Amino acid sequence: MERPRFKPRAVMEMAIKAMQHSIAESRNDDKSSPKVGAVLVKPDASPPDTAYRGEIRDGDHAEFTLLERKNRDKKLDGSVLFTTLEPCAPGARSERKLSCAERIVLARIKEVWVGIEDPDPKVDRKGIKYLQEQGVTVQMLNDDQRAGWRFLATQPAISKADYVNAMGYDDRKAQRHLKQFVELGLLRRVGGGKATTYEVVR
Repeated sequence: MERPRFKPRAVMEMAIKAMQHSIAESRNDDKSSPKVGAVLVKPDASPPDTAYRGEIRDGDHAEFTLLERKNRDKKLDGSVLFTTLEPCAPGARSERKLSCAERIVLARIKEVWVGIEDPDPKVDRKGIKYLQEQGVTVQMLNDDQRAGWRFLATQPAISKADYVNAMGYDDRKAQRHLKQFVELGLLRRVGGGKATTYEVVR
């Protein structure tokens, strides 16, 4: 059966809306768990399924919830997965747990759309590379945003003005990028007003 047509940006917006409901699990370190949303588009034209981090069980990744808890008994061959954050890579989790990238391959999903790369050095592009090596087509949205994130990930802290100067973006685009990175749990906002700076959540 031919895969139904869909609008990638509209589906990614669904993933972002789901992401907003993410539930951060308690941790023993000072790190923050990123908010993540995911959407599964199936080839049978049924309504897309959504999931978010911690939706059903504390600590469960959005992709795990979508594939293993909501669609474990279904054939997903030919489905397309959208996720706001790069899926975790093999070796990024405990030895007893499969990574989300491995689960995607095992589910025979052949196309994945990723909102942004994961800044965690255990994952950073390793999840994308693993998917590609296994024959999964990986699509990315918004090249400007990706370039901006690669720059921000190298900075200990930065103001919006510094981001504008470094990337050459206009004020509105820079503010939109920074806001979305905060919503994704990748940046934290420090201070207020003109003194506001942004720090990478590591």
